[in-house]
Amino acid sequence: MTPASAASVLAALDIMESEPDRIQHLWDVTNYALKGFKAMGFDTGKSESPIIPLFIRDDVKALKLTQILLGEGIFVNPVVFSGSSEGRFPHQIPLMATHTNQQVMKLWKRLPKVAKTLNILV
Repeated sequence: MTPASAASVLAALDIMESEPDRIQHLWDVTNYALKGFKAMGFDTGKSESPIIPLFIRDDVKALKLTQILLGEGIFVNPVVFSGSSEGRFPHQIPLMATHTNQQVMKLWKRLPKVAKTLNILV
């Protein structure tokens, strides 16, 4: 590990210890987002992480979804066949402690419309 990487890890650990409210907020936003994605009909697998998978199961649709949302200022991270098991094409929704419920709602507002257009959700 480089000295810069080690310093970054130590700084992150210091923040985690001195500001536990950030960790709680991250889990609050994660649980809020997860509940909404499930209510929309997305398969989120057995996620227990602030990186929530949305299983699309079609790499072309996954890439189109990414492109459309990115054009609207919403970042989602597709994982296509080379990075996942065949037939398991998830999008990763990486949440951070600085995300807000309002930002999650922005994604909720747009995601189902795009997913229905691409026949990801029926």
